[in-house]
Amino acid sequence: MSGEERLIDAFKNKRDIHTETASWVFDKAPEFVTPELRRAAKMINFGLLYGMSMYGLADRLDVSREEAKEIMNRYFNALPGLQKFLDEIVSDAKKRGFSRTVAGRIRPVREIPAKGVALDRALINSPIQGTAADIARRAMINFESQQGGKLFLQVHDSLVCECSEHEADEVANALSEIMIDSGGEIEHLEVQIKRGKNLSHV
Repeated sequence: MSGEERLIDAFKNKRDIHTETASWVFDKAPEFVTPELRRAAKMINFGLLYGMSMYGLADRLDVSREEAKEIMNRYFNALPGLQKFLDEIVSDAKKRGFSRTVAGRIRPVREIPAKGVALDRALINSPIQGTAADIARRAMINFESQQGGKLFLQVHDSLVCECSEHEADEVANALSEIMIDSGGEIEHLEVQIKRGKNLSHV
């Protein structure tokens, strides 16, 4: 959504985005990124993407505020397109009076019970998570209408369906294609298929 070239390159080439972030932020080659650094990078990615403050990041990573500020600077210096994108989401929403998903669904600013930084976080969150929700809903509708399989649960961006064992490959392939196609304008989406005799197996 941001058009940030480094992120797009990582997704296109199927590199792990959290490992890449750790490499950029902690100045290590990807092959030297430890599981601990990857976990920290995951917190940084999701936290800063949704407007986490320096204080929140310091608390999450258990570092000083000065170190958290330096991490934030390195993150946004590595991804300048992302900072521009987040700033524009907030300013555009305030000018228009609503935030908007890629599919065009809106959320009026006046309906958000927050002010200041908390409002900015909500305005950033709405179009990003709202777009993900739009894609999941579209995939659910398309799967039911095209495949006729039994879809019985949605968990965030995961869709759980039920079929006989001999249909598993066909249903898995169809679900994967439908979920990717449901992204519309969003490119480079990937789907991970898991299967088992019940949910405890996946």
